[in-house]
Amino acid sequence: MTTGGNSRFNLRSRLAGEMLHTWVSLLAIPNVRWLVVARLLANVYFYSAVIVRFEFDRGLNFTQIFLLESVLSLAVLLLNIPTGVWADRWGYRTLLIVSHMLGALSVVVMLFAHGFLLFAIADVLFGAGIACASGCEDALLLHSIADSPDAASHGRAGSAFALRGAATSAGFFIGLVSGSLFAAHDPTIAVVATLAPAWLAVAVAFRLRSDATGASLDEHTSGEFGPRSTVYALLRGAARLIAQRPLLIALSLLESVAFACVNAIFWYNQPLLGRAGVATQWFGPLTALAVAFAILTAFLLPVVRRWVGRRWLFAVSLLAPGVAYLLLAQKHGAVLVVALIALVVGGSAWRTPLLSEAVNERIGDVGRATTLSALSFIGSFVGIGVNVLVGRAGDAGIAVVGAALGLALVILAGVALWLMPGGDMEPAKLS
Repeated sequence: MTTGGNSRFNLRSRLAGEMLHTWVSLLAIPNVRWLVVARLLANVYFYSAVIVRFEFDRGLNFTQIFLLESVLSLAVLLLNIPTGVWADRWGYRTLLIVSHMLGALSVVVMLFAHGFLLFAIADVLFGAGIACASGCEDALLLHSIADSPDAASHGRAGSAFALRGAATSAGFFIGLVSGSLFAAHDPTIAVVATLAPAWLAVAVAFRLRSDATGASLDEHTSGEFGPRSTVYALLRGAARLIAQRPLLIALSLLESVAFACVNAIFWYNQPLLGRAGVATQWFGPLTALAVAFAILTAFLLPVVRRWVGRRWLFAVSLLAPGVAYLLLAQKHGAVLVVALIALVVGGSAWRTPLLSEAVNERIGDVGRATTLSALSFIGSFVGIGVNVLVGRAGDAGIAVVGAALGLALVILAGVALWLMPGGDMEPAKLS
């Protein structure tokens, strides 16, 4: 028994060492390092633990809150393709700096918002920031690791996307843990505190290089269309590629629906915890536990993928939060509610890295940001409608929204098994 226990311990240690080595090697690449740091800082939302209370105090209800999500999606929708073209023509670094600036400005506007209009303006700015980073961040990540050691190793792109996702979760974690302290007396204090990491993210973005070798900003493209490709050429190339590969559209639509469903937990976690008898000051720390679970699951991506495969792992990342939502439709004690919220957040941590890898391996370097932005543009149409439905379900009651979101994600998990390519350009059912 001792020998078997030692063998299992040694295996776990070796696998953990491999995963840690992968992330350390990625962080040794300057652009990856600064992208990760900027992403972490930009997601330190000290107000996230009390955002529902803040918006309710400023005159909103659930329908308006999720209508704001649709306003945000509309801003992304309108700006996605233009910003993708600008990124491919003018450089990824420039657009990422603008992205973080717009995110910081959105916090400034939100600080002074009362009623729907100013909140909508804040979300337009935030959506514009998302549009600037959409596709652009993926393109710079992949370009930066292309010439690094082990660049062609299995799942390296997925590990890079998982690292970025872990940085996002780490930012949420810091904001949630600390936010309750800032918001103990007034949620507005938490919004003010968020300004500091938001503007620090802007400063970090200036450390980015145009590519992994430090070439000039205009040298990040190659091939038939060079750095000065016309807007028409970039759009034509993106449209041709998307038309030839309908799988890209299907995956984009799936991601939009899944994101809207899973992201809703950061709004509904507060009434769920309140229904379970949890005091307001514990909302942030308890939700932070869920985010910590997401960081852990992101870290485990390479080894779990090796055992399960990309297709099944992707399906699990939809099924797990779906089952958790179905269980949250019923009233439970505080411990079980926290565990189920953690399953929604952490169970979905593999979804975006795996999907980003599957999409990006089917897109060439030339015009990558434009193509990814066009796909996000298509997916945003669905996201706008889903956010409105999620808000209406919330106003109908926690039980209704839990059942609806859970059922939607379970169905998506079944679709994912049919749709998702297994890995390394393995064809899916929809080619």
